[in-house]
Amino acid sequence: MGRLLRVAALLGGLWGILAPAVHLAMFRGELAPPAFDALGVVRLLLDLPFLGALAAFTLAGVSSPTPPPLVVSSIVIGTGAGLALGAAWRMLRRRPS
Repeated sequence: MGRLLRVAALLGGLWGILAPAVHLAMFRGELAPPAFDALGVVRLLLDLPFLGALAAFTLAGVSSPTPPPLVVSSIVIGTGAGLALGAAWRMLRRRPS
């Protein structure tokens, strides 16, 4: 695996770690929901791995997952998204021969 993909996977994993923290802060009322803030798009993008984990559990038929599996799933989804974005970036940077 190339250096770019390793860095993308690491950053995606960090994104997956940050997502539950952002979601928890919004749930507790410490952060405004995305629709009521100027930085709403950024906050929604930060929350995407967690929302993906919730969607995966919902599709699997789990009605109320506990926090540890949600956090682990969020990290896995963030890492996968980082790998996908890194691979796309690598393909776009590659010049035709």
